[in-house]
Amino acid sequence: MKLVDVVAERGPLTARSLSDSTGIVIGTVYRLVRTLVHEEYLARTHDGRYVLGSQFATVAELEGRARDYRLVREAMTRLATATRSHVMIGGLLHGEVEVWSMVEHPAAPRIDCWPGVRLPGHATAVGKSILAQAESGQREAYLSQNPLHRYTCHTIKTSSRLERQLVSPALSISDQEFRYGVTCIAAQLAVASTPAALGLAYSSNRSVRTQGELENILLPAASKISNLLLHNRVSGPLGVV
Repeated sequence: MKLVDVVAERGPLTARSLSDSTGIVIGTVYRLVRTLVHEEYLARTHDGRYVLGSQFATVAELEGRARDYRLVREAMTRLATATRSHVMIGGLLHGEVEVWSMVEHPAAPRIDCWPGVRLPGHATAVGKSILAQAESGQREAYLSQNPLHRYTCHTIKTSSRLERQLVSPALSISDQEFRYGVTCIAAQLAVASTPAALGLAYSSNRSVRTQGELENILLPAASKISNLLLHNRVSGPLGVV
């Protein structure tokens, strides 16, 4: 580790320079750097000097992802507090609409939802947002495998009505279509290679004016979270979140 520290601090160094810098005899340096190169903590350049290896690039990448995922979680928590709503991120995974991450708020009505649960695409705002972004082939495949099941008297039951709601994917709404007393709005997320959405779920007895205020909070939050997810080229569940 002393050898690695010196390389990290001073840049490419020869074995002799490493020996001089650390006080480790040259024979021991050669033995240690062979092991470090084999384990990919160091790499040997064409001119015989040593630099940090791919293991450190991997560690740095993972640390960066963990940091951004933590920021996503913090942004979701702030959004839940500001809107007094459950906040969730969902995406299209293996042809199904799936919740990837969720932050609950005690003021919102209870819903049976957790990371990994599948949502009906036609009856939830997150699902509609994802279907609106999906390519026509993806959408057709999803709908062929998932009939428009009725959950409440408000649930969409015809493909033509659903298609009309999927024309504009910027903001999707589900008003008591999945659960009575629960309204959801969702905004699309820019995520690498798959449709995804950020959604709010809250009590349906809130006013229309309140819904407008929630939309004004949701859209900037979706833009911020999209930037964090794109930074890490996320294309699947947010395991760290």
